[in-house]
Amino acid sequence: MPTGEDNSGHGVRAELIAAIKTPLGFFSLVILVVVEGVLAAAASASGTERTFIFVAMVSVVGLLVLIVAYLAYSRPEALAGKRSDLASVTALKNKVLQLQTENQQWSSKYGQLEAQTAQLKARLNQLTDLKSRIYAYVAGYRSASAETIVRMMYPMGNCPSNEEQQVQSLITALIDEGRIEPDTNASAGFFRVKKPNS
Repeated sequence: MPTGEDNSGHGVRAELIAAIKTPLGFFSLVILVVVEGVLAAAASASGTERTFIFVAMVSVVGLLVLIVAYLAYSRPEALAGKRSDLASVTALKNKVLQLQTENQQWSSKYGQLEAQTAQLKARLNQLTDLKSRIYAYVAGYRSASAETIVRMMYPMGNCPSNEEQQVQSLITALIDEGRIEPDTNASAGFFRVKKPNS
């Protein structure tokens, strides 16, 4: 039957082992065991052997200190017993890079769309102005053809070819809006301001 001393020694060891939960705790235990072992060996050794044992103890302790220092510098989470999930960190970095690239692409597309929007607004303003001028010419002359309107807008004859098509399209739009109508009192192709009762 074990004595009380054996039970308490066993209990101390069990507590010591239970207390080791991290690599840093393990390194501490190794240092304690090495020091105890070296001191026990040094007690029975003579002069030169003691020196050798002392140098070995200092070397082992120094090596453990260097290992702990390296881990503290390169992977501090390892000393606390945590694993760095390198794969998920790498995946997150890749995702961030991908999102930054997509953001740059969308920013570029946004800039292009803004430029196109500005061009379209400018063109819409030109067409609105042109439509107002066409209506003013038809209203001013009581009846006008598409050719007459183009000649009034470009008296020097320097009308761009697409502008004639635009004038015809805008005349059609004004008819659809109910602002002008074909002039039945004039020849075909002439238009007048729509009368309120027609």
